[in-house]
Amino acid sequence: MNRPTKVIVEYDGRLVDKGPVFVFRYEVHIANDPKKFAKEVIFESLSYAPQGKSRRVFERNGQEFHFGREFGLTENDPRIKSIRPNASISSTLAQLNHDLSIRFLTSLNMLQTNIAGLDRNNFGLQSLSFYLQRPDYFKRLNRELGRLDLGLEEMKLFPGNAGLVASFKHTGLDSEIMYGQESAGTRKFIDLFRILQSVLEYGGLAVIDELDTDIHPLLISEIFHWFYSKERNPEGAQLLFTAHNPAILDELEKEQIFFCEKLLGRATHVYGAREIKGLRRGPSMMKKYLSGELGAVPHVG
Repeated sequence: MNRPTKVIVEYDGRLVDKGPVFVFRYEVHIANDPKKFAKEVIFESLSYAPQGKSRRVFERNGQEFHFGREFGLTENDPRIKSIRPNASISSTLAQLNHDLSIRFLTSLNMLQTNIAGLDRNNFGLQSLSFYLQRPDYFKRLNRELGRLDLGLEEMKLFPGNAGLVASFKHTGLDSEIMYGQESAGTRKFIDLFRILQSVLEYGGLAVIDELDTDIHPLLISEIFHWFYSKERNPEGAQLLFTAHNPAILDELEKEQIFFCEKLLGRATHVYGAREIKGLRRGPSMMKKYLSGELGAVPHVG
């Protein structure tokens, strides 16, 4: 409990609009002192790698700051005095209109997720309200639903006595189906689509917990193709997700796969498939996982 919390984030970003994309690395260490309620930043740094070689943008040790030329800030800048021990450099300077800090935070804020706090968020009516405000997204959603859900002709939105109402017209049914009667898979897709479409349109990262819950495996494969497509994903958005269905393993390259192994009485171990010695590319990843060859198989009973 007395050891510092260390967070490292690597992401693709730009120093200027329309400039080249580089790999950035942000690192922050936060002191944990049980005697103090307020946390303090004891180390913070941002670097990037032009031509593969790391170059410092800024570095901080306690309240001692050093800035690279790219950061556009001298060590005599009066804004530095506003950086408190319990606040990050970028969040502070972004509020003081420092361009690169604003760009850095904007990049991190382009994250879309279905996680709220410690649990998955069931957006429900929140999603319906979003589609009412964004008819362009609603039109695209209807097109995808009609293409992916056989027999679903149209989804409609209209105000009701108790709020917003959604109905679904299916081929062969005399009456429309209401939102609460629709399949769990369709409702899950409606929730996810606005998150996925947002990052596909603007760039960024979609973090989805249990992507495979209530979703048909073939639909998951379709979602992967959206992110692979330069036409559908012109800004290079990424998808980070958790899943339990081992069939998904055969849809991915080994560089894209990470396993979580829960060890009794010890911390959860996360490791990449590329770290497993002798593991070759091939269509048999699911079989190897289920056989226990790759580890991270739960022991039931």
